[in-house]
Amino acid sequence: MQDDLLTLCKRQLRLELEEADHDEDITFLIESAKDELEKSGVEDDESKSYQRLVVLMVSKAHEGEETPKNLDKSIQTLLLKLKRW
Repeated sequence: MQDDLLTLCKRQLRLELEEADHDEDITFLIESAKDELEKSGVEDDESKSYQRLVVLMVSKAHEGEETPKNLDKSIQTLLLKLKRW
């Protein structure tokens, strides 16, 4: 699944898929997002919703302050839906 997430993140960030210059940084952000989700009570279930949440979190982390506010709402919504209460 890691390669799938890397590809999805690179597409979201509009990076060249064949270019490996950013792979290490993006992989770090993916692992960091997954770690944050685990600590928040969201299990890695490999669902499309989980993948989307990781991609959104990576996008937010990669873009920094330039991230639109509606991205935060998308992350919150998916997080609440996937969290194991």
